[in-house]
Amino acid sequence: DVPGSEPRNDFEATAEKVWNRLSEGFDSDAKEINTHQGDADFKVLSPNEIRIASGITKIAAVVTADFAGQTIHYVYEPEDAQTAVPEQGVLTMRESAAGVELYSADERMSPEQARRLIVEPLFFVNPPMTSAT
Repeated sequence: DVPGSEPRNDFEATAEKVWNRLSEGFDSDAKEINTHQGDADFKVLSPNEIRIASGITKIAAVVTADFAGQTIHYVYEPEDAQTAVPEQGVLTMRESAAGVELYSADERMSPEQARRLIVEPLFFVNPPMTSAT
């Protein structure tokens, strides 16, 4: 027995469950948005990576889980040359008595809050400010 090896496996197994919940949530988000005349696309790129995109804002988010690194990275990609995208981000996965919790900076987030944080620039944008001419 290697000391410390079992909690690592437990952590990764629990983190994978959190990731699966997030991934399923992104899929549900895309389906929900599409029922309201949205233009959302959800794809599983690998067991640890998903892509969700908006045809309206022309922004996609690629979200990748790194269980060994205890992080979830998200990177925004423009769907056309004219689209500016937000900065990339990272969520950390921390072990707690309740299992594995997600954090953005030092703010604890539920999986639902984490999904909202990531998809907000794609689907919940403020209308652009236009100056009166």
